[in-house]
Amino acid sequence: MQIHNKLVRDKIPEILSNKNISYSTRTLTEEEFEIELQNKLSEELGELESEAKRDQVSRADIISELADCIEVIRAIQLTCLHSSAIVSPAYSYIEEVYHNNGIAWSEIVARQAEKKQERGAFTEKIFLISTED
Repeated sequence: MQIHNKLVRDKIPEILSNKNISYSTRTLTEEEFEIELQNKLSEELGELESEAKRDQVSRADIISELADCIEVIRAIQLTCLHSSAIVSPAYSYIEEVYHNNGIAWSEIVARQAEKKQERGAFTEKIFLISTED
């Protein structure tokens, strides 16, 4: 059994089921959801930072991480009352990364849309507790 204890995209349970992976989830309350969105943004920004600092930087991987960050920010903006205080520092860092890597905003938005189609957004407040192969 692998413990996750984190907010996941809406289609993750379906993806796990299709792979015959057992899982445990619960639906977050509104208050929990706001906290977990902030945790998810920190997680995604950390992944972006790790990717951006690699010696062999993959443009596709950076675009993918930027898209993840933008999807979480979108969810925060739709959910949290004081979203600007939460997302402003993140936007500054995101902007720095995509400018420094010569990435167009349209590339990020396109990848965000693809990932949303494939894996869902963060609207259903799904908290993945654990998985078991």
